[in-house]
Amino acid sequence: DAIKSHRKNDFQSALDLYDEALMLIGPNKDKRYHRSNYLSLVLSQSATLIKVREWQRVRDVCSELIDDERCDGEVKQKAYLRRAIAYKNMAREGGKFANEKDFALKAYKDSLASSALSNHFNFNSEKDTALSREISDNFNLSNEEIEIIERQVEVEVESLVKAKKDL
Repeated sequence: DAIKSHRKNDFQSALDLYDEALMLIGPNKDKRYHRSNYLSLVLSQSATLIKVREWQRVRDVCSELIDDERCDGEVKQKAYLRRAIAYKNMAREGGKFANEKDFALKAYKDSLASSALSNHFNFNSEKDTALSREISDNFNLSNEEIEIIERQVEVEVESLVKAKKDL
């Protein structure tokens, strides 16, 4: 079981089991019963990918969840938070990835989106708030950059909340 492997810090076995389970569900991931299992597996996989520092894969699987209109607020919130962690670490490892500042800005934006969703859906937002503060402090984001990102996040979150109400 992938979760047991993760808890035992056997992350590679956990990832292998997640990959296998996701491959089995793959063709049926849009069916109602399999949909929640699929989302749960992808979120759990992203947590394990964070442990093994596979930032690009974390970004990719979380982006898939964020872009999926059928994901609920809690799934999107966790995906934004985990993608923010990936971007933050991609920024830290600057030379290995393209543009350090760009990744820091993306991390800040995602952490704010995660926090806004947490607040809207009454989830605990301590991790999101701490992460956004850490990113703004460590990557010297200007007040202008922060204001622009905050406006973008407001628009995105309003759109997500409106879409949820329209369902």
